[in-house]
Amino acid sequence: MSEEVDKSFIRRTVVFNKKVDEEVERVRRRLEMSKSEFIRYSVLRMLEELNVLSAKPTKKVSLKEE
Repeated sequence: MSEEVDKSFIRRTVVFNKKVDEEVERVRRRLEMSKSEFIRYSVLRMLEELNVLSAKPTKKVSLKEE
């Protein structure tokens, strides 16, 4: 029995403490986004702030484990 898996999508799990989760949910609802939309939006914003997605990085950012 071989199952075909769609490898174009990756599922990630994020765990927050209750207080942080409540704040995340409050902001997500205010922005009227689904949970997955909000997570993608948040990750992209963070990567932009770290200049990972920027064409002109202002500082070197290493995502490798040291």
